Amino acid sequence: MKAYKNTSYLDLGYDEFGLRRVQTREQISANETDYLLSLSENSVRSKKIQSSAVINSKIKDGAVNTIKINDLAVTNAKINDLAADKLTTGTLTVAVNVGEGNTKIDGANNRIIINDGITDRVLIGKAVGLF
Repeated sequence: MKAYKNTSYLDLGYDEFGLRRVQTREQISANETDYLLSLSENSVRSKKIQSSAVINSKIKDGAVNTIKINDLAVTNAKINDLAADKLTTGTLTVAVNVGEGNTKIDGANNRIIINDGITDRVLIGKAVGLF
């Protein structure tokens, strides 16, 4: 196969229809076409990639790291579980079950409820609705 320098079909003497300009009807050969259509390393730039053109199967596992994820882009639906030691908050306003769920710390209602597995048995704090 003939070796070519990095060039376009126009530089090789062809017109926009792939025909030689030199008064002939000779078309671009298959080898020249392969050469012209091949991509060199790092030749595709982001402005050449269409929107939504990169699909999941083209992204290597582990290739997307945290710096590539926009702040607030992860929604509740995307979170499967969360370690308690990862929480940082000023005020936790939801009721939290501790352990096997028999102890509930309810900051919004200022109380702690302890259950024996069937019935709420101990209430510490504000009595709301009682048990």
